[in-house]
Amino acid sequence: MKKKTRSSEYQHRMADSFASAALDAKIKGETGRAIILYEHALNFELEAINSWNDGSITSIPVWDLYQNAISYSVECGRGNKARHLIEAALAQNPPQDLAAEFENLRSRK
Repeated sequence: MKKKTRSSEYQHRMADSFASAALDAKIKGETGRAIILYEHALNFELEAINSWNDGSITSIPVWDLYQNAISYSVECGRGNKARHLIEAALAQNPPQDLAAEFENLRSRK
């Protein structure tokens, strides 16, 4: 049976939904729940990045996906993943303003 693939737009929307729920949990002081929700958001955003890299998505700027994934990585305590994503984003030759932002993030990690 062929595995059904989800659209990158769906993956991105799911990431946004989990991130929103994570922020709500964080505001309420539910740190453990927030971390779990940010991890889910990260996983969906990584799926969207992979779809973009495979050429199956063009409607969402890849920079938005990377910025979100980096943020979610930081929020759930996955610093190594954030560093990896920063390097991957810089390898994509982002526009100058975003490259500066990614470089700034890299210097803080």
